[in-house]
Amino acid sequence: MINRLLLTLIQGQFSNGPVWDWSLKLLGLMIVAVLLIVISPFLGKLLPRRTSASSAPFPEWAPDKPFESLKAIFAATLKEGESALNWYRDNIRGKRLSSRLIRLFAIFLASVGALVPLIVAAARTHDRSQDIFDPQWGYFSFATAAVLLAVDKFYGFSTGWVRYLKTQLVLERALSDLRYDWIVQIAKIENQTPTLEQTQVILQKLKDYVDFVHTQVHQETEAWILEFQAGLSDLMASVKAQSDATRPGSIQVTVSNANHFESISVLLDQTTEQVVQGSQCLFQSVAPGVHAVLLRGKKDSKVHVASDVVRVGSGAITTLSLAIPDS
Repeated sequence: MINRLLLTLIQGQFSNGPVWDWSLKLLGLMIVAVLLIVISPFLGKLLPRRTSASSAPFPEWAPDKPFESLKAIFAATLKEGESALNWYRDNIRGKRLSSRLIRLFAIFLASVGALVPLIVAAARTHDRSQDIFDPQWGYFSFATAAVLLAVDKFYGFSTGWVRYLKTQLVLERALSDLRYDWIVQIAKIENQTPTLEQTQVILQKLKDYVDFVHTQVHQETEAWILEFQAGLSDLMASVKAQSDATRPGSIQVTVSNANHFESISVLLDQTTEQVVQGSQCLFQSVAPGVHAVLLRGKKDSKVHVASDVVRVGSGAITTLSLAIPDS
């Protein structure tokens, strides 16, 4: 289809007609979609990001100033939690933007693919001279939409968006709980001199919060690893299946009455021709699918023909036996 479009451009046909105008518009749409595939993984990198780990040194405990030490440790704990939370808040934007753009284009292209045959059929009822554009663009539009969804699945834009959002909400809830727990514990301290038991309770709550944050980040990372490995396995399986399905086969043609003719040639799909040696000939590296076979035998300055169709399987040798009518 694209070859025919380029040939039309070279020959200058339909240069001012509706077929050419619509073909250019649809081709431009496909190019935009392909560009989206290429740049979408990098859109999020244009946005500012923070690291999920805090680089500030952890405060030391001062036995003579327990209250000030608790406040310093609380501030460091709060900063670590906010750092992890801000990482998800920042990085979720790239996932969200890519997911929305890819799905928007996929829905649009799928709609175009469904509408193209209907538009062509409706246009034919008014003008049967030529189509306003090639109806095969509908299949190309569907294929482009499928590629976009495959890219989304492999890069994990939509699933990553949901995963980041879920972790972000959990971390926000934990941070809010920590702040209120801190206020409750500080309210119990009289004269800013906490007892040993109060100090241990506060430190344990701060430690539990840090452990909770690390657990959530670890779980989210583990989910990403499993998702990535599954996507990579699916991609490799799909590529292998596609490779196996497109392995070329062979066609062995046998002419049962070859001895009745002076010479016999076999034409495959009106493109490849071979001369029969004896009673057989072999076509190698034939693409899987249905192919047309045409036999031409010369006898007494006359050409006799016979034809048939054959289906070639992936990597298989298909045999075809024909007899050329000589009457």
